[in-house]
Amino acid sequence: MSWSDPNTVLNPSTGATITTAWGDMINGNLGFLYQPPRCELARISTAQTIATSDNIDFDAEYLDTSSMWTVGTPDRITPTVAGRYLVNIWIRTNAVADTTVRTLRIQKNGSTVTDDRRPQESGVATRLRVVDEFYMNGTTDYISFLVEEASASSVTIIAAARCRWVAPS
Repeated sequence: MSWSDPNTVLNPSTGATITTAWGDMINGNLGFLYQPPRCELARISTAQTIATSDNIDFDAEYLDTSSMWTVGTPDRITPTVAGRYLVNIWIRTNAVADTTVRTLRIQKNGSTVTDDRRPQESGVATRLRVVDEFYMNGTTDYISFLVEEASASSVTIIAAARCRWVAPS
C-alpha cells in the first residue's frame, strides 16, 4: 500500500478512502511538503535611505513559491496559504556621524510584533536581525519590516528577508 496513492483504503471495514475521508486536505504527490510556501527578498540594487522611519521596499525576489510578494506592494509579504510562518529579516546600514539608536521591526498587519533595537556609536555601521514565527490567515494578513533611525542624519540600508511556511496552525 502506497502513501502517495490518494485512492488507498483508509478504513477496510467502511471502505472509506483517503480522498473521501479527507476531501482536498491532501496533495496526492506530497509536493506541498517538498515545496512549502516561502519567499526570499532583498533590497540590494540600490540602497534605501531612511530619514527617521520607513518600511523596507524590496527590489529583488529570489524565490517565491506561492506569489507572496509583488512589485506593486514592495514593502510587504502576504502569504497566500494559511499557517505558521518563520520570518527572518537582516539589514546592514551605513555609519553616521552621530550617536544614535537604530531599530528594525517586524510588523504583522501594520502593528509591531518583534524588534531589534541597538544603540550605535558615531561612525559605526550597523547590522540588525530579527527572527519570529507568526500565524498568517492566508488571505489578508501581511508582514512588513520597519526601520527607525533616531539620529539627525538619515541612514542607508541594504536588506534581505525570508518567509517560510512551517506548520498549518
